[in-house]
Amino acid sequence: MASIALPRRMLVGGGTVKQTASLLLSMGLSKPLIVSDAFLANSGTVDKVLQATKGIKCDVFTDTIPDPTTDSVDLCRAKIESGDFDSIIAVGGGSPMDTAKAAAVLSVHKGKMSDYKAPVQFDLPSLPIIAVRY
Repeated sequence: MASIALPRRMLVGGGTVKQTASLLLSMGLSKPLIVSDAFLANSGTVDKVLQATKGIKCDVFTDTIPDPTTDSVDLCRAKIESGDFDSIIAVGGGSPMDTAKAAAVLSVHKGKMSDYKAPVQFDLPSLPIIAVRY
């Protein structure tokens, strides 16, 4: 296991998902939305993250799709906005992570995806994201 200091931290290695709760608390976060897909939810992977965050109020969004569309990102954004979440735990491969990143930006900065067509630069952060790669 390794800990790499960047603007935030990167935890690498087997079993690091077990540190999710302490990572959230160290960042001052207490109400994350777990963003994943149906496959990882049905395989028990999302349950491992829920187990690692036991004692922290979490909710789950598993409606991400391969090659996310603006509509699928908007569904995630709506979930974030309806739950007053302070962070996101993106669980999966690229599509859940891409969905989480886009929805995190939109939930804070508003607008629609087409407003953020490159080149766009942000000086203010979106919701904090913890990415768990499976």
